[in-house]
Amino acid sequence: MPALTGQLSHVAANTEFAAMASDIFNRKTDSVWTQLAKVMPCPGAYLELDAVGPSPAVSKMLGSRPFSSLRAYAKPTPVVEYSADGLELPRVTVEGDKSGIVRARLADYLASVADFFEKPVIDLLLSNPIGIDGVSLLNTAHPFGNAGATWNNKPTAALDQSSLETGIVAMRGLRFENGEPAGFFPTHLVVGPANEREALDLTGADRLVAYSNAGVPDATASVVAAASLRNWIGGRLQVIVIDRFANGTNDNDWYLMDLSKPNVRPLAVGQQIAPSGVVVDDPAAEPMVYRAAYQYYVSATAALTGYAPQCIYGRNA
Repeated sequence: MPALTGQLSHVAANTEFAAMASDIFNRKTDSVWTQLAKVMPCPGAYLELDAVGPSPAVSKMLGSRPFSSLRAYAKPTPVVEYSADGLELPRVTVEGDKSGIVRARLADYLASVADFFEKPVIDLLLSNPIGIDGVSLLNTAHPFGNAGATWNNKPTAALDQSSLETGIVAMRGLRFENGEPAGFFPTHLVVGPANEREALDLTGADRLVAYSNAGVPDATASVVAAASLRNWIGGRLQVIVIDRFANGTNDNDWYLMDLSKPNVRPLAVGQQIAPSGVVVDDPAAEPMVYRAAYQYYVSATAALTGYAPQCIYGRNA
């Protein structure tokens, strides 16, 4: 990363701010939001997503060869402006800096917004947006299921052994309209801090199983014994803990996701203009005229939307 070095005139500060921002936002990142969303360029005013269609079925050929086409459904999402809260510094502070305080402040500001789309993407997930099939990403009546039936990926149960197993079976058992397996297997369990311990216990190599006086495992009442058993799911699910779930509403949300397919994710981010640093230093600009101050901020234009419900299953408040 370029460093802000020495005493800063406003020209040096503004030039190096833009260079640092460019360096940060041009890096490839493995942030949580990039795992949850398919990130793609968006050259126009709308992000156009095509429907996820059925897999071709292989069978004995009887008569004419059957043909199918992509489902006639696309989801347009408008591009909008996204901006980080700006930083305003007095002109006298910037141009008279000898201690490095401006250098440190600008560097701290850029570091704090390095994961620019994290909050918008997590907020979008928690809002349960509309997916590619025209209903909310988590829904009890998704269209285009097996033989035209609806399908459900929105349970109401809290995270425990039973609900986890039900979710895994539901994702693996999903079928397209032609009866072919959709081909999804959960790779990640996404939770907030309130469910972190439960998630790690459920996905670890071993787990503690409680037994009732009737010999029923995973008991929550009349427990008389407990034993540590090898976990059948151990090592097959990666746990992601997102602190933003702890907002008083979504604390107990949990999601199974298949994030193994780079082109099919629960969410999509179409970037028209990638995040970049912006400096307002024109002598005729409002902050200079009225407050003798320079302004610094980061902005981007993008379309954020729900995408593929087939690769997500979970409880959303």
